[in-house]
This record gives sequence, structure tokens and C-alpha cells, in this order.
Amino acid sequence: MDTVKDSFIKLSPNVDWKFQGLVSLLETISNPSFPCYFAKEAVERNTLFFGFYEHETLSETSDYIKQDISDFLKLEQEKKQGSGDLDPYWVLIIGLKTNHKTLKEDHELAGDILLNIAGCKVEDIYKKGWVLDYQGAKLFMNVNSRHHKLRKSRNLGQPLYLVIQGFDALVETCTTPVREAINKRVDRYDELPHSEALPMYEGENDKSDWQQYFLTESNDVIEKFPHHGKE
Repeated sequence: MDTVKDSFIKLSPNVDWKFQGLVSLLETISNPSFPCYFAKEAVERNTLFFGFYEHETLSETSDYIKQDISDFLKLEQEKKQGSGDLDPYWVLIIGLKTNHKTLKEDHELAGDILLNIAGCKVEDIYKKGWVLDYQGAKLFMNVNSRHHKLRKSRNLGQPLYLVIQGFDALVETCTTPVREAINKRVDRYDELPHSEALPMYEGENDKSDWQQYFLTESNDVIEKFPHHGKE
């Protein structure tokens, strides 16, 4: 796991897919029209962290990501001296190199990884109020795929990207006016209206959070959790 500055020092220009992915990602985030200002602010604060991996096996990929999340949480808590929730402007982005041809494949791999990280079963995901939990830390995650053509706000470049933030601080920050402002930016940036899966949060904390992780290329809200196993 590295910051933006560290990544540019370590990666090789022009020959490294990770470098190319990072450049493309930062270009997307720095676009004035890009709707997520949390990522924009994280770049300015140097609190945007990255991990890039070539996906080979679920176990190996999940272990890499769990280590990055552990490091991310430890670093953030050290900076805050162990007080309070995760800062919403601390963002961890995992880039995975895959040979996937469809959005469905990206969603299924992300679902498998999520189950591995959370150490839970699919039936747990459907429970009222479910939130991604890693070793007691509540997290938010969204899945970004190059196969999103209309939902451009969920297309950050060639790798499959998982964007991870602290859940409670994000909920606290995303008041109704903030969420409405973000949704308006999404409406302008994407080629279709924002998904109904995006919550307002206020008064909605009893809802499961996973549906907004996986957005479709329509305004249909996904009903079945994507993964490779059987329910």
C-alpha cells in the first residue's frame, strides 16, 4: 500500500501497467466534473492510498487486500492517535489486473473478495442493516469497472478498482444536502440518472449497504449478491 507520491517514486513510467493505471486514475479523479469530492480531497491531503495486484487466485488476492486494509486502518488510527472514526477523506483504492470481458465477471470477483474479507456467508449480506466489517472496523466499498460505459462515475480505468472508506464517518459526512449535491454531480457526469441504490443515509441506517457497491448499466437496483458460489 502506497500514497500517490510513493507510487510515482516506485513505479516505472511507460512499461508498468500499475503506473499507467495510476496516471489514468488520477486524471479521472482530477477531472473537474468527476463527482466524488472525497477522492479529490484525499489527493490534496495525500491520504489516498493504493495497492495494485495481478489477480491470480481468490485466496492470494484477498490476502493482499486484507493486508492493505490492515495497514490502512493502522496508519489512520496512528495519525488520529486511536480516537474517533475513520476520516472520510482517507481512501484506499485497490487496482486488480484481470482478463475479464464483462461487468458481471468484475462484480462476481469483487463479491467473492468481499465475502472473504468480511468472513461471512451470502445469507449474512441480506440481513437488515448489514455493513462490511473487517476486524471490527465498518467499511464502505464500491466497485469500479472499465465495463461501465454509461455509469462513468464507476469507471476509473483499465484495472478493476475497489474503493474503500470508513463507513461511519462517511455516513456522518453525507448529510442529505451533501448526498443530494453528489447525486446531481453524478447525474451530470454519467449518461443516465444516478442509481436508486445510492442512499441518502439519514434515516436509512437500517438498510443493507451492499447494493450500492455494485451498480448496473441501468437504473435497476441489483437484487442478488454477485459471487461465484451458490446461495
